[in-house]
Amino acid sequence: MKPEFIRPISLDKKDVIQFFHILCVQYLRLWKQQKKI
Repeated sequence: MKPEFIRPISLDKKDVIQFFHILCVQYLRLWKQQKKI
C-alpha cells in the first residue's frame, strides 16, 4: 500500500458533489439496462 492512500484525502464540496453525480449517472445507466432485459 502506498503512503498516498493512507494519507487522509481532503475533499472539496465540489469534488464530493461531482463524485456523487458520477455515481448516480452510473447507477441510472445500469438501472435502464436492467429494465430493457
